[in-house]
Amino acid sequence: MEIFNTPAVADLIKIALAEDLILGDATTEILVSETAHSRAVIVAKSPCIVAGQGLAERIYRQVDPGIRYEVLIQDGDHAVPKSEIAIVTGRSRSILAGERLVLNSLQRLSGISTGTHRAAKICSARGCRVIDTRKTIPGWRILDKYAVRVGGGGNHRMSLGDGILIKNNHIQAAGGIETALQTALAKRRHPMKIQIEVRSVREAERAVAAGAEALLLDNMSPSDISMIVSRCASGIILEASGNITWDNLDSYASTGVHFISMGLLTHSVQAADLAMYIE
Repeated sequence: MEIFNTPAVADLIKIALAEDLILGDATTEILVSETAHSRAVIVAKSPCIVAGQGLAERIYRQVDPGIRYEVLIQDGDHAVPKSEIAIVTGRSRSILAGERLVLNSLQRLSGISTGTHRAAKICSARGCRVIDTRKTIPGWRILDKYAVRVGGGGNHRMSLGDGILIKNNHIQAAGGIETALQTALAKRRHPMKIQIEVRSVREAERAVAAGAEALLLDNMSPSDISMIVSRCASGIILEASGNITWDNLDSYASTGVHFISMGLLTHSVQAADLAMYIE
């Protein structure tokens, strides 16, 4: 994938490898000959949607260009327990040097894609779409959001420059809902829709009256959101967000909103259970 070949990802891999190898690998250097070669398999120990194969391959390419990384299960495909998802062949020392970072990366990204797949199925059945947030690990956003797409979800903003979203602190700093919206509508230089965060039915009504084109319904109950859905014009985009969990996701998805943004997709990842075995 193109995203795995960016300078930002190369720098991230370099930093991550340095954490493990800045002083070398004392154990491997004692026990494993420089000339030894091995074959290793990466195995799924739990069901998951695989994501990150291109990243794993790139990691090994930086460790040792002579390593061969063979993908057996592609990104976006299901793996069941005991599935072999990849085969790694080459110098034993190199395989061991990259093992932890490769597994960490595959486990995180496959965990995100697996959780997103679960959420996407629930939302799709109710006629809306699950999207992510900017609640990502620094440096990993492009990767985390890639995994969300692999799992069937959508991306919100990649950065603060990707959209106009007036949040509560913006409203406070600007002097109120109406002032914030009027200023944003007057000064925007591109055709991005202006979205504003609201926390009650009354705030939603004020925002719509002031010209909001999209509402972020933050930390509101499903019943209040349903009320807003019934009152809003069809052209206004509605997104529910804030403390949406696996226990209440279906209730929010049933309100009629267009989108549900879930921070837990990336900030509370349940890593996929994967392991590497040298044969």
